[in-house]
Amino acid sequence: MTPFRRPHLKKFGVLSALVAVAGLLLIDRLVWLFADPQARCEKALHTHFIIERKCFDESADSQLLYYPRANSSCFPYGLFPDKPHPVEKDADTIRILALGDSVTYNPIHMHTRGGVGYVERLEGLLNANGGESWEVINGAVGSYNTAQEHQYYKSYLKQYKPDIVTLEYLEYHNYEPPVTPIFYTTVRECVENSVPNFLRLGGNAHRLLARHSGLYAFFSQRLYNLLGRFDGVGYPPLFFKNVDSMSWLEINRNALLQLSDDLNADSIPFFLIVFPILDDSLRRDPWLQTVVAQKIGPENLLFLDDRLKEFGSLAQFRSSPGDSLHPGFRGHKIAAEALYEKISTSKSVRNLRQRRSLEKR
Repeated sequence: MTPFRRPHLKKFGVLSALVAVAGLLLIDRLVWLFADPQARCEKALHTHFIIERKCFDESADSQLLYYPRANSSCFPYGLFPDKPHPVEKDADTIRILALGDSVTYNPIHMHTRGGVGYVERLEGLLNANGGESWEVINGAVGSYNTAQEHQYYKSYLKQYKPDIVTLEYLEYHNYEPPVTPIFYTTVRECVENSVPNFLRLGGNAHRLLARHSGLYAFFSQRLYNLLGRFDGVGYPPLFFKNVDSMSWLEINRNALLQLSDDLNADSIPFFLIVFPILDDSLRRDPWLQTVVAQKIGPENLLFLDDRLKEFGSLAQFRSSPGDSLHPGFRGHKIAAEALYEKISTSKSVRNLRQRRSLEKR
């Protein structure tokens, strides 16, 4: 009796295996379709190591490495994310250039949910009182450190001849080397490059699975996110091994001082706005309070932690919406109001206004 059942059992086993494989392939395809691998890819890398070619171009400049692609989906108005700005401004307009990273760039975190960043809020506050016409240009690029911001200003934004320059400052960016981006043009290339090196299968097997397997991409990226939590600022640790953080900090500090000197040589008031994003203890860098304060003037140095008492905690500053690295609605509102007060009462801005008034006569 047993020998007669063996062929049936064999067929049943083969059929079961085929059903299991078909089920696994179906699940894999559903994961690919509904888990949004591109969003997971960018989240896993914090948009830091993998850059959409449709938004950025590679730069031959060793300091910049990448720069905005003009009139792209991320920078739809020339080099700017919010609105067009002609190189030549109206004679009666006071032009402010806001430099920074993704905190200042902002639309990727705020505009998709209907929010308004501190750059737009600042322009609205300055124009609300009548008198001069104010224009605030959002000249930020995500993940730039201070050395890159300085170089970007010299290479691309100085031609806009700002009357005032502000720089949003996040110290943790300055401990890092400039980002070396991995460019991708398709979702599948993005996923392929987001899988950590030590998880990758050899050669063509990795490429095949990364571009076609939702489960492979999903679980490898989940592990990648988990690894990132062990790093002090939330970045995956395997990219920054053997990096001399203090050397990069010195390079970026020197870039900040050089930017200040360049602007001073052109009689352009310079404001540094320090965002308390990552550290709930709100430690202040003594170097900013001494060397930088002496260089640009303490009245032009703005620490936003002074304003946190309005909400009581850093969590409130970066909520509604936001994340651990970017301020939310409340944070941008606080930043705009604080910067507005600084600019409105600044001696250097008063001198600028007097100088412009004399030039009109």
